[in-house]
Amino acid sequence: MCVVRVVAMLDDGREAGGKCESSRRKMGFLSFVVAAVGLIITTYAQVSTQCQGDVCYSLSIPQTSSSSNGGDIYFRIAAPTGYQWVALGQGNEMDGAQMFVMYQSANGQNVTISPRNGEGHNTPEYNGNNQLTLLEGSGVLDGKMVANVRCSNCSSWRGGSMDFSSASANWIYANKFGYPIQSDDLNAGIQQHGNAYGTWSWDFATARGSNSANPFLSVNVITPTIINHSKSRNTVLVAHGVMASLAFLVFFPIGGILIRVANFSGLVWVHAGMQMLAWLIYLVAFGMGVWLATNTDDIKKAHPVIGIALFLVLLVQPALGWMHHKMFNEKRTRTAWSWTHIGIGRLAILVGMINGGLGLQLAGDTEKKHVVPYAIVAVVFGLAYIGAIVWGELKRRRNRPNEEYKRQGNELHNMN
Repeated sequence: MCVVRVVAMLDDGREAGGKCESSRRKMGFLSFVVAAVGLIITTYAQVSTQCQGDVCYSLSIPQTSSSSNGGDIYFRIAAPTGYQWVALGQGNEMDGAQMFVMYQSANGQNVTISPRNGEGHNTPEYNGNNQLTLLEGSGVLDGKMVANVRCSNCSSWRGGSMDFSSASANWIYANKFGYPIQSDDLNAGIQQHGNAYGTWSWDFATARGSNSANPFLSVNVITPTIINHSKSRNTVLVAHGVMASLAFLVFFPIGGILIRVANFSGLVWVHAGMQMLAWLIYLVAFGMGVWLATNTDDIKKAHPVIGIALFLVLLVQPALGWMHHKMFNEKRTRTAWSWTHIGIGRLAILVGMINGGLGLQLAGDTEKKHVVPYAIVAVVFGLAYIGAIVWGELKRRRNRPNEEYKRQGNELHNMN
């Protein structure tokens, strides 16, 4: 087009030259834009991302590391804070794999990345020989935890190796939902994952070529959106714990204590009302617990199993209580209904208190932030409840002769 314009404007060389120069500028600018777009596309392609639900893993392999099968590689783990821990691993399976476990740091504002080795199907062991560096962009923000990591010796480890010059390699992943660990300890205890684990073959062609010292800052890496179910699981987890604790630490024990130590008109109905309130609260907490245990594959653990057993026996407790009250008024002494109702109630309250501690353990409260306060309240109310039982039974024994005399008198009166 520039040539055509020069011929047509031959009588004015300056105009021809000016137009041609303008066209060159336009072409130069267009070439710059195309090159820039190409650079952006190429840069983006140097970071490959795999997402498993609301957890995303990214990988970038520098060209020098790919060609020499050694040196630095970069990976990224990003997940909602509703997870206790999230892990990425090199290998075909857990046994012999090199794993990188991310969890929140002690202050809750950063993350800890712990290198570990898989040994069979046991808890992965900390590997102090791994050379990992947390890079800029790592931390906890807006409900997400992110670890941007440089690994300087990921091509080989105890039990395996990975060739970054190959077309692809197998990686594994796993995570555990629950209370945040919040620890700076690289060897912090972690609980076993549920159904959230698996493997995939990572195509290295889409991850090669970057020479950036932190490739995750120079491109828009896919970050997991906080899916509603992650938020809802956290909310349900807290609600379940609070409601079950209120039922077994407060309302059930208070109702049991009152019926043993108090003496006022309508005491039986106050006791029944308190126990029914606790019963209804527990039914709601139980439903939440079943939903959580099913979604996290913990339904066969001790806490859910005990919770289900408590639910089953407490289902009949209101009916047993009514029969106990009815028969006691008729016979003025305890019957089989009485002993069944009282025995189930006492055992359920004490077992429920213990099961709450197991629930905190299952949720992953490894730093004891909730265990200690729970234990203090459980001990105080538990001892008060046991003390009320002992005091009430001693009082009943002292009053038994009078009660027996009255009962026999009533029977004689009815016979006459």
